[in-house]
Amino acid sequence: MKRFILFSALSFILLSSLAAYSEMEHKNKEGQQMMHHKGADSKDTRIQLNVPDMMKEHQKTMMREHLRAVNEIVGALAANDYELVSQTAHKKLGLTDEMRNMCSMFGNQEFEKIGLEFHTKADELGDVAKTKDLNKTLLALDTMLKRCNQCHSMFKQ
Repeated sequence: MKRFILFSALSFILLSSLAAYSEMEHKNKEGQQMMHHKGADSKDTRIQLNVPDMMKEHQKTMMREHLRAVNEIVGALAANDYELVSQTAHKKLGLTDEMRNMCSMFGNQEFEKIGLEFHTKADELGDVAKTKDLNKTLLALDTMLKRCNQCHSMFKQ
């Protein structure tokens, strides 16, 4: 029963994140269609980052890798593999010099701040997972995912 509740909670978190991302993508496409049909009048009020095309593809690849890492974390939690949760959070999402540099390349201080917070929260998730406390680990995952939603709701390429 405990595994079922854990699996249900983790599934809800992952599906909520995917639904929010999907809704943002849908709204972005609607906004692009509206711009195409109605000129420059768009409802997408997110901040446009000035990103060169080559960097856009790299950033999209990184976002997909982040999502795969979150999926790996959820699966590891469902399997009670806290060591894998910790390793994945630190190695695939944690704050490294590479991530710090990447967050600073977009010329927007708020974007950089949220990006650094995300990677810091990922390291905190990795640390909390070592305690093998499910509730604290889920709260740390939730806090990290809120940074994803915050950033994606504020910024666009």
